[in-house]
Amino acid sequence: MKLTIFSKLDNTPKTIPLELKKQAILSHIQQIYQFYGDFLGLRLTRRHIFWYATHLDRKHAQQFWQSVNRINNQKQQFNLLENYLQQL
Repeated sequence: MKLTIFSKLDNTPKTIPLELKKQAILSHIQQIYQFYGDFLGLRLTRRHIFWYATHLDRKHAQQFWQSVNRINNQKQQFNLLENYLQQL
């Protein structure tokens, strides 16, 4: 994931710390759930989770994706993502 931030004093791009990326990802997924509801939110977040996983951890993303794809419960999906991100 290529997120950068710029300081007001220094226009050199700075890489965003992994912890901030994780917080942003979890917040984004929760917002999708809230906006689209249980049924559609669960399905839409799958593609977002896959994108995030492939950009954060290409080595294990496919295996993680298979687990995400089998889940049909929003809370379980979010918990799985949260646990995955904690391991990074």
